[in-house]
Amino acid sequence: MLPADLKSVRGVYGAKEIVGILLPPFLLLLGDANMYQRFFGAKEAGGARRATWMLLLGILVLETAIIALALAGRAHLPGVENPAHVIVAAAFELMPPLLGAILVAAILAVIISTADSYLLAPATALVRDIYHRFVRPDASPETLVLAGRIAVVALGGIALLLAFQSQAFFRVALYAYTLYGVGITPALVAALTWKGATPAGAVSSMATGLGLAIAWRAFDLAAATGWDAVLPCIAAATIVLVGVSLATRR
Repeated sequence: MLPADLKSVRGVYGAKEIVGILLPPFLLLLGDANMYQRFFGAKEAGGARRATWMLLLGILVLETAIIALALAGRAHLPGVENPAHVIVAAAFELMPPLLGAILVAAILAVIISTADSYLLAPATALVRDIYHRFVRPDASPETLVLAGRIAVVALGGIALLLAFQSQAFFRVALYAYTLYGVGITPALVAALTWKGATPAGAVSSMATGLGLAIAWRAFDLAAATGWDAVLPCIAAATIVLVGVSLATRR
C-alpha cells in the first residue's frame, strides 16, 4: 500500500514548495548549454524543431515511467529506509534478474552521461573564455587540451566534495539548478530571443541572480520569507536584465 501522502498529486507540499521544486529544473533545461550544443548541431532549423518536440515527448514518457516505477516500489517495498533508493531496490527485488540488470545499467548510464556533460561544459568555458582569453592567449592546442583535462578533474573533485557535505542530495541538486537557472538562463534566453538585450544587461542579470541566490542561502532567507530562492532570484535577474538593457541601448 502507498503511504497516505503519496495518494494525492500535491502530497505533503504546498504551492510555494511545489514552485521551489519544479522551477529550478525548468530553468536548468531552458538554459542547458549541452542541449543547445546538440540543437546547433542540426543540419537545418526544421531538424532542431523536430528534435525539440522529440525531446519533450521523450521527457514525458520517461518521467511518467520513472514516477510509476517509484510508486510501485514504494507500494511493494515499504521497508526501504531511503525513498531515493526505491527504484534501485525495485530493480534488485521486484524485477527478473535480466530486467533488473538493464534498469541498473540505464541508471548508471544516465548518471555518467549527465556527469560528463556537466563537467565538460564548465571546463570548456573556463579554458576557452578565461584561461585562453585572459591568461594565455598564445597557448597551443596541446596546452588547452591539458588545461581542459585539469579543469575537468578539479571540477569533479569539487563536485565530489560537495556531494559528501550533505545527505540531502535532492536539496543540494535543486540549489545547484537554482544557481545555474537564475545566473545563466535569463541572459541566455534574452540573447536568443530579444534584440534589445545588451552585454551590460546580461552581465548585470547574471551577477544579480547568482549573488542573490547565494545570499538567500547564506542568510537563510527561505526561513524568514517562506520562499525558496528560485522565484525571487529569477524575478530580480529578469528585472535587472530588462532595466539595464533598456538603459544601455544605443
